[in-house]
Amino acid sequence: MSAADESSYVIQLSRPEVYVNSISFGGLDAVAAALSTNFIHLVDLEKKKSKQTLDIAKNVIGIHFDLTGSPVLRAVDDSFGIHLFDVRSGSKKKSRLNPIAENHAVTCSAISNQYIALASSTFVEEKPKKSKKKDAGDGQSEDVSSGDDEPEDDVDIDPSECPHIISIFDIRKTTEPVVTFKDSHSDSVNSLAFFRDGRHLLSGGSDGLVNLFDVSMPKEDDALKSTNQVGSSVSRVGALSKRLYFACTDDNKAELFSPNTFDDVDLLFRRSARDEKFLVDILKGSSEERPVAFLECDSEGKLYLLSVSSDGKKSEVVSEWTGHSDIVRSSAFNDGILVTGGEDGKLVVKKTDLRSSGGKVVSKEKKKKSKPSTDPY
Repeated sequence: MSAADESSYVIQLSRPEVYVNSISFGGLDAVAAALSTNFIHLVDLEKKKSKQTLDIAKNVIGIHFDLTGSPVLRAVDDSFGIHLFDVRSGSKKKSRLNPIAENHAVTCSAISNQYIALASSTFVEEKPKKSKKKDAGDGQSEDVSSGDDEPEDDVDIDPSECPHIISIFDIRKTTEPVVTFKDSHSDSVNSLAFFRDGRHLLSGGSDGLVNLFDVSMPKEDDALKSTNQVGSSVSRVGALSKRLYFACTDDNKAELFSPNTFDDVDLLFRRSARDEKFLVDILKGSSEERPVAFLECDSEGKLYLLSVSSDGKKSEVVSEWTGHSDIVRSSAFNDGILVTGGEDGKLVVKKTDLRSSGGKVVSKEKKKKSKPSTDPY
């Protein structure tokens, strides 16, 4: 562990070639970090060290602390396994969700106070029809297709016709999905995120679609409230507030959306990361004039936080810091603390002020004297 600057510090979780894939806050001082080796570190931010390591033995797709405030961490693996860890008691429990398509592998996950959402894709080709030997009458045999008259496997759907699925489970009863979305993506679903209301869900896929669902609706056509095409593969989606959500794409761009209602969504702007910078994440900004902040890094792991205007045309670097020695892959923000994870096996923890102009706050009197805003918020 070494200090990066006065307001940040570094926690080395593993050797440099091990990536920190995802991070989840579990209160003000607790963080979970999932590594590319499928180990999960439970980190005490107050003591500035990892206090426990969990071995999943499966590919970890997502980690989520319980949103009710209890110290329960859920880790989702790619075979629909849910691993529950009670951080205080040290107890462990594993269960398995039952999707409607068994030859699917989980690609991403999200959690709310009521639901668990899992996206999955097929991992095997459609099985060929079985053949059986039939006596041809001359002492030889010939292969005969089993035909359509043979009973098919007992499945609810044909997985070959539904290769990319989003399954929604009740967090209290995860035996069967409460609703399944089979037709809303034509390619792999790469990211899921719930709004804070716990009912509305964002999805982003390699087909370039950003979908918004109401998961309380029992039918997919009714649940799908809006669809936006962003033009390239979506790597990350997130809900910043009831009236603000974003999508990051593989070509290092981001789009910001504002729903007037959940079925009437405006595109506020499309913006690329700066030259020779990588877009890591989008954070909620500090004001209506600067509604979002872009977290960027360079190839050596230096981080930059940019305050961005509501039309995406203006930006200001409000903070920059070091600590990583390679590209940053993941981040999590909670109550002024930003934690980033990189391809160097490190966490960098930083106290962060998202306000522009050196952190100065415009007084209410000055706001009243300013020109009327054209901001859509």
